[in-house]
Amino acid sequence: MTKSTVYDTVSWLILLSLLLGLYPSYLQTVGKCQRLKTDKNCTIVIIFHLILFAVLLYFASLEKNPLFDGQLYSFNTFAKLLIFVVSLSGNSAVFIMLIISFMHKKSFKNFVNNVAALDETLAKLGQYINYETDYYVCLAMTITGPLVIIGNIAMELWNMPRENIEPLPNVILACHMLSFLMVHQGETQFVAANVILKTRFKTINNILENLWAKKLIVVKDKKKSRSDEQTIDICMRCHDQLCDMCGAINMLFGFPIIIGCLIQFNTIVFSFCYCYYNSKMTKDGVYNTLFFIVYVSLLLGPHPTYFGKTGRKTVLKTNKYCNFIILFYLSVFVILVYYASLDETPNPVTNGKLYNFNTFAKLLILVVSLSGTFGFFGTHILSYINKASFKKIVNTVATFDETWAKLGLEINHKEDFRVCLVFTLTGPFFTFCNVLMEMWNIPRENIDPIPLVVVLTHLIPFMLIHQGETQFVVANIILRRRFALINSILRKLYKNKYRKLIVDGKKSEEQIVDICIRSHDKLCDVCDSVNRIFGFIIIIGCLIQFNTIVFAFCYCYYSISIRPISTLGWFFWSLLRIYELARKAAFAHLNSNEARATLNWVSKLIIRSNPSLEEKLQIFALQLTHRAPTFTALGLFPINGSFAFTVVGAATTYITIIYQFQVNKPTCGP
Repeated sequence: MTKSTVYDTVSWLILLSLLLGLYPSYLQTVGKCQRLKTDKNCTIVIIFHLILFAVLLYFASLEKNPLFDGQLYSFNTFAKLLIFVVSLSGNSAVFIMLIISFMHKKSFKNFVNNVAALDETLAKLGQYINYETDYYVCLAMTITGPLVIIGNIAMELWNMPRENIEPLPNVILACHMLSFLMVHQGETQFVAANVILKTRFKTINNILENLWAKKLIVVKDKKKSRSDEQTIDICMRCHDQLCDMCGAINMLFGFPIIIGCLIQFNTIVFSFCYCYYNSKMTKDGVYNTLFFIVYVSLLLGPHPTYFGKTGRKTVLKTNKYCNFIILFYLSVFVILVYYASLDETPNPVTNGKLYNFNTFAKLLILVVSLSGTFGFFGTHILSYINKASFKKIVNTVATFDETWAKLGLEINHKEDFRVCLVFTLTGPFFTFCNVLMEMWNIPRENIDPIPLVVVLTHLIPFMLIHQGETQFVVANIILRRRFALINSILRKLYKNKYRKLIVDGKKSEEQIVDICIRSHDKLCDVCDSVNRIFGFIIIIGCLIQFNTIVFAFCYCYYSISIRPISTLGWFFWSLLRIYELARKAAFAHLNSNEARATLNWVSKLIIRSNPSLEEKLQIFALQLTHRAPTFTALGLFPINGSFAFTVVGAATTYITIIYQFQVNKPTCGP
């Protein structure tokens, strides 16, 4: 794709604006040049949208609106007021924005044409704009908002009959959707204009930087070469034109920005209130603990499930649509890998040009890349084979909670929810920030840029493996809490704190111990299931984490004085991998220890129990001896506290080997 003018940059933006009626214009060839034009037909487009929206509002006023009367969201008056402000802001904005478009219909056209003329002036100085980058940025911003809005509305329409929500009339839905799209499009035009202007300001700065560095401006025709004074004069005039354009876009898009801020602020406040009050944290138990992790898994594909209803109970479900998500991600990743293999730019990650190290060190990065790719396919295939396993684990734990609720014992689901939320969001946030920092640093340290398709083929598998390990860690947190509950029950039995329950005839000691035996056995079965379905993900994760940590420490040691920011990036990657290794080892170890601690309380109870209870306790002790849950990576090595020392020892050995290979090289720089 070769984009040669600013008109290519804003082509999608122009098309969508023509459809919505906001500063409508069209491209026309004048001589050998393209120009943006507006005429009476564009005026008709604006008037048509005004009439259409007026008709929609009239018919919407005849319908019963569940948004305004509060039936759709049973909240207090202040919360309902937020939704009213959002709706009113959007509806009034459509009329005012279309009127402003009619009054200043030539302004956006003049802005783009002036930018095109300025580009021609800069081209005479040998400075050419990277139109492809601007095109992709504007394209992403133009289509992302409408796609998200349409997708979210489609999801809500699908969900309304599922949760017995009163459906919105189509005419009301059309009014809200059109107004939000209009405001979003106005803000998109503002952002795109700023992207375009930023590129031109940066070009002028590059010209001045070249003059300051005494670099000659190369012009093929020597007759057209200019002195420094002429070049500075052109820069002055171009900068003045750009400042005028900044003032123009500030005037044109001031109103959409105000309305957009009103809608965004009120929507954010209402959304947080709605999510908080409707999370039902104490009602649906473990399902609320897993709220975020279930939805993230549904987005990424490892063991996708969703919340459903069986009678009045919330349960975790999976169906053919979850299978479709797995197959969809497999297909998308195959296409990504295919296009990455066709990219003519050599992959600096695998060919060693990005990191001037010895072959052994480069092999570590190659193993990380291949492990991620192999892990992506393996994880999704196993998710398809074991698609019901994660669902069964969660539903079994929910049944366990119901059993103990009858004895007056409640799990602190809010605390579990917060812990799981932190583990679910920490890794993606850390990865996103580090990738942004490294992308910013690539031109700064003159590092060969990695093609976008190659970045995605590396980043997506890493996020998938991280999410799979997060599921493993969260499962251990939930199971440890339940093992601790059984231990607290046995401790209370030992201290006669259940005497009132026993005297009232609700439960005998034998019945309570029997419930503990069956519950502990179920939890051990769940531990076995967790160990089985996450074993492959743990192995792939350990491969990626170990190799990344070893390489990162070597890279930091050799490159701290050559590439400081890149070194900092690799140091952060090593911290992320250490965090991933530590969390799965720590929580698997804590869960196993909590399960084994049950035997201590059973032994204490045997000493002071009566003969009728002693037999059950001996059976329980025998069960605990033979069913102590342990976690392994498919049986290859245990995941417990000693795992951390094993990794430290192995990493030290490998770092020493790499140092011995590298010690004869004079430098490690580019």
